[in-house]
Amino acid sequence: RVGNARAALPLLERGVGLAERHGTVDLQLNLLNQVGQAYSQVQGLQKAVEYFRRMRRLAESSGDTRMEASALSNMSGDFQQLGMLDSAVFALERALTISQRVGDKTREAPALNSLGLLYYRAGEIDKALDAYNRALRLVRELGNKSGEMSILGNLAGAYAYLSNVDQALVHRRRALQIARERGDVNAEATYLNNMAMS
Repeated sequence: RVGNARAALPLLERGVGLAERHGTVDLQLNLLNQVGQAYSQVQGLQKAVEYFRRMRRLAESSGDTRMEASALSNMSGDFQQLGMLDSAVFALERALTISQRVGDKTREAPALNSLGLLYYRAGEIDKALDAYNRALRLVRELGNKSGEMSILGNLAGAYAYLSNVDQALVHRRRALQIARERGDVNAEATYLNNMAMS
């Protein structure tokens, strides 16, 4: 897949140039996103951030909040890989704010979950727990079982970090139950393993 991305980059970049001269804003946004994604795949993270910044500016100026939030989320992922946690948190918080402002709960929940992961990595466990719990309420409201399972696993990890084994097990058991309901054998094995290690 990396080879495909590397081969596609020159063509995608030419497409961006053409779209900027002759295309619609939607086409420009989609191509900027594709180029950014391709650079992320080949570990050209600084270039990826550059394209996502261009995408964000264009999305903001055209009023496309969905693509603006997407650009910020993508930038956050690249900042995280670059070890720039403060920048990753800042970008993701901005994406979250946009999603909340427009009432896009399907983007708000993953942004909160990702923020929880960033806070966890930064050692800010209370903030991580708050973000996870807010995300959990949203995915339950949306009926997103896969998201619920993932967030329960993250909550369990945070509680385990705090040596709160009881809460960790409660969340892992619920995640295990969802994995079984969904027939997700890999997740089931993971949660069984995590429960055994608690």
